[in-house]
Amino acid sequence: MQAGIRLVFNAQDINQALKSPAVVDKLQNLGLNILQTPSRQQQRFQAINPRVEFLPNLLRLQVELTEAKAPPLTIKVEMELNIIAGRQIQIVNPVVYVNQEKIPQQIVDAIAINLNKQLFLANLEAYGIQSKILKLAIAQEKLEIAAFVPLNNSSPLLKIRR
Repeated sequence: MQAGIRLVFNAQDINQALKSPAVVDKLQNLGLNILQTPSRQQQRFQAINPRVEFLPNLLRLQVELTEAKAPPLTIKVEMELNIIAGRQIQIVNPVVYVNQEKIPQQIVDAIAINLNKQLFLANLEAYGIQSKILKLAIAQEKLEIAAFVPLNNSSPLLKIRR
């Protein structure tokens, strides 16, 4: 089975989805995994008010982290996205601010390297998916992705759950 897909995400819809409890929980766990926080501290921070903005060629993410008895931290991440040979989405020129103070670039680059490894589409081959990104464009208030997705007949994604 093969499919060509074109997805257009607008910031308003994504921001609405980001407010759902299921997405907030996933984002919180993702952040903890990236930072490799020990499991005993998983309930220490709570992510609130996540927000995404699409600017020309720039993706901006913002979230507030709250902790009991401490003022909230506002985390803002700005980055460009690039496609490498249609097989990898790459974070380019990332900048991170905590309460408007820029985080040292060495730390940001280390996190970006880890995320770039996870954005390698070959990771989907275990599910019988060998996709290729044809287009990734960030414009004012929207993100557009076009991809070609051949799906192997033995893919576990095609199996019907009973």
